[in-house]
Amino acid sequence: MPPTLVRLPPDDWPALAELIYRCNQRSDGGVHCLHAAQGADIASHASELQALPPDEAAFWAIKEGGQLVGVVGCEFDPALARAWVRGPLLTDGRLLADILPVVGATLESALAQVTQFDAFPAANGAGLNHWYTAAGYEALQVHRVLRATVGKEPAMARSVRRAATAELLALLSLHQSLFPNAYIGRTNFERAVAQGGDCALFAARSGD
Repeated sequence: MPPTLVRLPPDDWPALAELIYRCNQRSDGGVHCLHAAQGADIASHASELQALPPDEAAFWAIKEGGQLVGVVGCEFDPALARAWVRGPLLTDGRLLADILPVVGATLESALAQVTQFDAFPAANGAGLNHWYTAAGYEALQVHRVLRATVGKEPAMARSVRRAATAELLALLSLHQSLFPNAYIGRTNFERAVAQGGDCALFAARSGD
């Protein structure tokens, strides 16, 4: 019997953190799905899942014989008719072929207002890239991940400083005007301005 997908209520999303974190890790230290990677540990994943707006995300448990064997989900924006997929992530990568017929149909049926699904598998991860190709996704070659390794925090220009909570709405408006189709939204900005979080947001003013 092929695996089945069961949609989970928002209260159950944080409990997926351990499974998502564990199944997303690769033996070489990388991750399978870039969009599913939401921090350096299980706690940061659980916190992010807890903060997701219930009407802007959806997650499905992947079960085989009644046992939880994976998860797939997405964030979506009805106004843009777009969704950004997380996963699918599985305890056994060999199950990817088994879920191929059901994942796309399930997400498309549940999110009828969405006409475009985007995915973010790691470029050097064969498993998810092959799965997405078989599922009908096409590589757009429009995103590139860049990394800088520094020994100490670089000095910032006087006009650049860490953004404050009071500036959140203004920065969101600026971001939307510059990147109207971006997948980074308010939840990400709120995490970034929170002190002690796993990411940061910086602002620059002219004339400072």
